[in-house]
Amino acid sequence: MVNHPRWIYVATIVLGALSFVMFVLERLAIIDIFHGESDLRLEWNVVHLAFLPVLIFHVLGIVSAVIAVRRLGRSDRSAT
Repeated sequence: MVNHPRWIYVATIVLGALSFVMFVLERLAIIDIFHGESDLRLEWNVVHLAFLPVLIFHVLGIVSAVIAVRRLGRSDRSAT
């Protein structure tokens, strides 16, 4: 069986936690934008900065899921 690096799983977990925090901050920023605050530069920066960690998390999540499914498939074949 091929060993896949554990850093993919660790990075997925860390980026998942970061994504959750960024989601909360982004939600708060969007509420301020909706309410029409006077200076929205900080809020728009938060919205722009939140995009990249969430995108990377989703890509790593898909990669981790594919690796996990392949491992399960290999273990099922070796059991029979």
